[in-house]
Parts: sequence; C-alpha cells; structure tokens
Amino acid sequence: MKFVLTPFTQSALTNQINGEIQLKENRLMCRFTISPCAAEIKWPTSDQKTSPETEMGRHDELWKHTCFELFLGLPGESGYVELNVTSDGKWQCYQFDEVRKGMRYSEMLLLETSELTLNPKEASFEFTLIHGFTIDASTKLKTGISVVIETESANIPTSSDLHYYALIHPGVRPDFHHRDAHIIQLAPDQL
Repeated sequence: MKFVLTPFTQSALTNQINGEIQLKENRLMCRFTISPCAAEIKWPTSDQKTSPETEMGRHDELWKHTCFELFLGLPGESGYVELNVTSDGKWQCYQFDEVRKGMRYSEMLLLETSELTLNPKEASFEFTLIHGFTIDASTKLKTGISVVIETESANIPTSSDLHYYALIHPGVRPDFHHRDAHIIQLAPDQL
C-alpha cells in the first residue's frame, strides 16, 4: 500500500515523503522516499555496527533525531505498538494500553533489516520487521506512519531543527500518537 506523509508546518526541506508499506505473513516491510533530499538532513550514524538480532540495536529517545515511526493496533482495541527506527540500525518498540498510557517495551515488532540509500536527488530508507500480531485474511491493522527529520538550524549553527511528517496532523501540535492520525487500514497481502 502506498502512502504520502506531509509536514506539520510548511518547510523548504520537502513537501512530502512518499512510501509503501506491506504486511505479509509474519513480516512487515516499509519504504520511505524523500525527494528532493536536502543536504542539511542529519542522518544518524554509528561507529559500531549493531546487530538487529540482538538487544544491542535497541535504544530509547530515537525521536529526538531523524527517525522513522510506525504505530499499529488491532481493530476495536485501544492499545497499540510504536516502532522507532533510525538509519544507523538503532530501533525500539513500545506497547501502550491506550494513547500514551501504560508504556512498556514490546517484542511485537522486531527489526530484521534496514538500509539507507542516499544519492544527490533523493534518500530512500527501508526496513523489514518480524511482527507478533495474530492475523488472518480479514485483519486490518489501524496504522499510523510518521517521520521526524533533524536538520542543521538555519539560525544557530550549533543547534538543530526538527521537522514532523505524518499521514495527517489532527491536532494543534505534532502528535504521532493521536489515534485519528492512524488512518491506514493495513491488510495482509496474499495470506
């Protein structure tokens, strides 16, 4: 399923981020394309290669920098899971009982692979997850997709600016947890 993310506030950075998400058996694949890709985007980098198969890749507060996020919940349930993943292989998954309540670490989504491709015109970031949802052909996961992009500050050279992109922005502030922003009904492909 294709999607488009728009900025919370207009930005010279990019007007939209295009993507595609696919749910197939116990895997979930997601791809983001930022075009044009501004040179001032700060991509997280790591001096050490982390292995997604171990706990080494799990980190908190990834949303404070360039970060790609998914929010997934079962139909009719107030609880959901949040995944944060960065271009250097760091990731984290949290589970919530309801919006921003009952937060805890979760094993519902585990990062399997991730890859960032940069060229002069665009950036592409894709990842594959192993998911723990019990699904069948009729399942439709209530899904929110968002991105935080960190750039060098235009006004203060030693500072950064954050830009917020989502499917929709239902509130007066960027709030990716807002359930009205989780508008994709993600169904499994070819079960």
